[in-house]
Amino acid sequence: MLLLALFLVLPVPGALGEERTLSLEELFALAESRADSMRIRDLGVQKARHSLREARSRALPRLTLEGSGSLLASPPEGITVRAGELGTLPGPLPIPAEDLVFVPDAEHSFFAFGASLTQPLFTWGRITAGLRTASLELSASMAELERQRLDLRQEVHRAYFGALLAHGCLPLLEQMREALGLIAADRRRSADEGLGTRQPVLEAQAELAAVERRLAESRENLATALLTLRLLCGSEPVLPALGTPFRELAPELDEELLAARADSGSRELEIAQLRSSQALERLRLEKGGAALRPDLSLALTLEVSGQEVPWSSAGWTDTWDWDLMLSLGTRVKLYDGGEAESRLGQARAEAEAAGAVRQQAEKFLRLRVRQAVQEARLAALEVQERHARLAAAAERWRNALSAYENQLLTRSELAAAQAARGAAALEQLAAGYRLELALAALERLAGPISPGSGS
Repeated sequence: MLLLALFLVLPVPGALGEERTLSLEELFALAESRADSMRIRDLGVQKARHSLREARSRALPRLTLEGSGSLLASPPEGITVRAGELGTLPGPLPIPAEDLVFVPDAEHSFFAFGASLTQPLFTWGRITAGLRTASLELSASMAELERQRLDLRQEVHRAYFGALLAHGCLPLLEQMREALGLIAADRRRSADEGLGTRQPVLEAQAELAAVERRLAESRENLATALLTLRLLCGSEPVLPALGTPFRELAPELDEELLAARADSGSRELEIAQLRSSQALERLRLEKGGAALRPDLSLALTLEVSGQEVPWSSAGWTDTWDWDLMLSLGTRVKLYDGGEAESRLGQARAEAEAAGAVRQQAEKFLRLRVRQAVQEARLAALEVQERHARLAAAAERWRNALSAYENQLLTRSELAAAQAARGAAALEQLAAGYRLELALAALERLAGPISPGSGS
């Protein structure tokens, strides 16, 4: 009855215009490879990896190079004694006999270059805490990527079976509209002939209007579901059909097994635990940056300076000097206006909040499994009930058809049996859809459920 020709524009391998049937799992794969939400989460994982590399680099030595070139408008003069400035000897001989340069005049140019190698030795655990924080952030980002995958699967699942539901309802509602139209016409004719009142006519018209509304609603739901699948899975000019039917799973679900699987594989619980651990590491990080906690580092610095450009003259090396310094330094924060204390308070509050979220996730996970199992069991029972009601309605319609052929029923009574059969079929479809939603919610918590066993 369900799903004869429901088409959806989606990208699939094959020749352009080739029609093929897509299963739900194939749509899952398409969505995971094309959905923007997965791309965003994947970029978050890449960002966390780069943050982890950054945190690791803080424990490594740092090498920096510096250079500068300066032009002096009025360079300092040197010390020079000119010939004869100290007088003369008989002869006469000038004292000194030639210029004596004690300090040469400075050049107009000045160049300085330096290289520093710095290695942190002790930072009160800040580097280690930062590294652990970044590592936990990467793990949390990967867990959030997996949670997004599960959320995406649930969205695809809901849209997929929403499309099946709407498509299956359309022919049934059209048949009901035809049957109720016949009933309304017969009752109107009877009222016009004085064989009945207007009340049955109005009731038939109200039922017909309700079917018209449900027809429009099903068309809108189908369009929305198809658009949702296109947006989640991409779009190409290929028309495949949806090929996974509704499940009819018996309600024998092993709740304890499902709860254990949810406890070991819950992404929400994993993320809450990682965020709690991350908040504790941030608290250690802020404690390491508190006042009166000096850092210790080792530095090796090479400095080179000179006034003449190399190889500009024969004596350019005389204007250049170099020095090498090995330093053991420390830095201590004495007063920062309360900034460190405020940051420490924020970290404490964040750690407490993350711990509370983790405890809440642990406590309510079992309840969520219980609720999901309950909904799945009741939905499966409803499917069985609707199957039985549909079988009864179909049998009544067959009996009514036989009676009508033997002129024992009127056309309106036959149409009423046909409308009742259509209504029962609609309820069966709706029950199947509710079962699929319930199973999707349960699988979101505990993983795939084997058909017929629930484990």
